Amino acid sequence: MNSLIPILNCSSCHQTYADPTTTPCGHTFCKLCLLRHKIERNSCLSCSRPLPKYTNLMTQTPNYVLSHILKNFQLAGFIHYDYRETKHLNKLSLQEHDIPLFVSGKIIFPGQRCRLSFYPSSITNLILSLTSSSRYSNLCLVSIHRSHPEVAQFGTILQVINFEQSGDTVFLDVEATDRFKLEHHKEVDHLIADLDILLESDTQKMLEYYNMSFDQEALQTRLIQYTTDLAKAILQFIKHIGRPSTMSSQVLHAQTAGLLGPLWLENMQKIHGPLPTSDNPAAVCWWAASVLPVPSNSFYTLLRTISLLDRLELVISWMKELESQWKQCREQAMLAMLQVPQQEH
Repeated sequence: MNSLIPILNCSSCHQTYADPTTTPCGHTFCKLCLLRHKIERNSCLSCSRPLPKYTNLMTQTPNYVLSHILKNFQLAGFIHYDYRETKHLNKLSLQEHDIPLFVSGKIIFPGQRCRLSFYPSSITNLILSLTSSSRYSNLCLVSIHRSHPEVAQFGTILQVINFEQSGDTVFLDVEATDRFKLEHHKEVDHLIADLDILLESDTQKMLEYYNMSFDQEALQTRLIQYTTDLAKAILQFIKHIGRPSTMSSQVLHAQTAGLLGPLWLENMQKIHGPLPTSDNPAAVCWWAASVLPVPSNSFYTLLRTISLLDRLELVISWMKELESQWKQCREQAMLAMLQVPQQEH
């Protein structure tokens, strides 16, 4: 039986297959190894034939026969129980040590999608930054933005959801998942760090944050209800500014139609997905923050705010400020329109 174990090793990582995936050319690799090959070389490691699209590889069903054999070997004790876990971003711990960092020029909120461009001079840095993750079952970038002269303390983990190449330029479509807090970083051949992954606070953690005991049922209920109410208020505001304009001047409305209103809301949902519901306050918070026109320095304040309640209240404060500014701008614009001489017909 032990003689079969080496046959079940991936020729790329030389470890036991994790989600063995067979290419159209007939070669089998771990799914994460195959995704990495797609980005690093865009061809099969064994025969150099082109690989399918990244999205196709992501959704491809693992090799059933090999998966069944591996499962039986695991149950029999021939393979370690956690053989599928990656070195970094695995399901065993929320603390990471010496994990590669990807330093970017922008802040990306959880749930937010964006496209990253890499030119020949930066592709090597991309490859060094790619992290295989069994926690997210994907390739990831541990992204942090540059806060001169150092890097910021908080960042987000980005999942690679698509890969395209045009000439020498590589495009990655990514989606942010969890936040993290940087504990320590250093530069060897590449920037690496120790960090803690920050999962969204559950009810128990919120109660601890506000020094409440779990048996205070009334306070617990009020806290949850308040969080939901804040999310509802944010959604109502988004829907309000996404309504058709009530301006009396059609000329002014035509000039501002793309700034807010139905067209704006439609475009935002195309980019960031449909509006979340109030029963997911964290998603509402990040979605609203992604679309509201606020100064970029406010983004990091939100990203580093631990408490969900504090984050929701911060977004509410942005809304109030935006509403005040928009009202003032509309009044000034209407006044200016009234002062323009009307043409006689």
